[in-house]
Amino acid sequence: MAGANGGSAPFLISGGGIGGLITAYALAHQGFPVRVFEQAPEFREVGAGIQLGPNIFRVLEKVGLKRTRSSPTLTDPLPRKCATR
Repeated sequence: MAGANGGSAPFLISGGGIGGLITAYALAHQGFPVRVFEQAPEFREVGAGIQLGPNIFRVLEKVGLKRTRSSPTLTDPLPRKCATR
């Protein structure tokens, strides 16, 4: 599929945090090529807790990432390996 950015070049997303990964998932789910750049060599827990407000759950539901009781885990996760420079 040709990307909305003028061709088949991937969307480049800087940062593999919550916003970057949700953006990458939403674009990839719509068929657009995506490449996420993250400075860490791999995605892993870093020991920090976060608090999410109600708006983020509406966004997650809209892009298809809402957890339900019948599906306790994501069935279409993004690869865990980070893109390198």
